[in-house]
Amino acid sequence: MQRELYEVEKDRFDLKDSSLYHLQGTWPKDHKPEAVLDGEKLPAAISAQERVSALERFKDLDLVNGERVQMEICLPDLEGKKKLVIFARFIPEVLEIIKRSENIIGKSGMKTVAIYGAIPKEQRGDIVQQFQKDPSTMVLVGQIDTAGTGITLTAADTCVYYSVTFNYATYSQSLARIHRIGQRNTCTYIHLVAENTVDSTILKSLSKKEDLAKTVVDDWRQFF
Repeated sequence: MQRELYEVEKDRFDLKDSSLYHLQGTWPKDHKPEAVLDGEKLPAAISAQERVSALERFKDLDLVNGERVQMEICLPDLEGKKKLVIFARFIPEVLEIIKRSENIIGKSGMKTVAIYGAIPKEQRGDIVQQFQKDPSTMVLVGQIDTAGTGITLTAADTCVYYSVTFNYATYSQSLARIHRIGQRNTCTYIHLVAENTVDSTILKSLSKKEDLAKTVVDDWRQFF
């Protein structure tokens, strides 16, 4: 059974027009590629190039039905895009997110900063200030146990949890990094969770602990 072949071989922003993004790769012959951002289809000029060479088809039989495709995608104006905080539990996750963020937004001159266990404490304040005040610093990636308490990240009103911690106090504190004095917008929290995984179990456990905490703090009088 042949696999579907979607392989991007080259990609870059246009050297003269930063609103244009160029992609070149191999695509199944009978499929039409599309560019989508936040659920919205983007204008894209698509052109087929030469068919995959006989040598490449010999090396990989799945390339028989592939063809070279070049896309020129017209991106929307990125001015005014919101900053983003991303939390993860483990350092390898944080490092991978940093890498991917830099690859995606770094090409357009936007920056990613991070706070995790290996970052010296004396540097963390400067990193927070950079995220809060520098318009080009759009993403802060934080290890939840390190960056989840004691700092203000109100430059963002959206927080993504790549993974979470069992510790309800730490999790609750991390929610308050963007939802605190100085925040003028409604805050949005996004949890990346697949069904029947460890993270889904943790999230359910945190929800139960939250309900228990509310009962103890808000409804304690009914028990006395």
